[in-house]
Amino acid sequence: MLKFKAANLEELQEEMNLRSLEVSTVILEALCNALDNEVDYVEIGIIKGGLSIGVSRPDFLKTFNTNFDRVQEAENYELCARSAEWMGKIS
Repeated sequence: MLKFKAANLEELQEEMNLRSLEVSTVILEALCNALDNEVDYVEIGIIKGGLSIGVSRPDFLKTFNTNFDRVQEAENYELCARSAEWMGKIS
């Protein structure tokens, strides 16, 4: 799970942009693990003050698509293959 230092949404967006490869990798790992275990909601991170960030199953495919290219950029090809398999199954 990701921990963010941001105190507001603007800072969160900036921090997520700065850590984009890490964030996308963690997100896709979490989605794949959730689907492997038939879980419909996954927490991705926590921001200052204890507010959690998560993704529900109806948004899994969109989230895969949003983050897939950055995981390729990070050259995590095993995770790309695993993600692509799940994307095919849930689309």
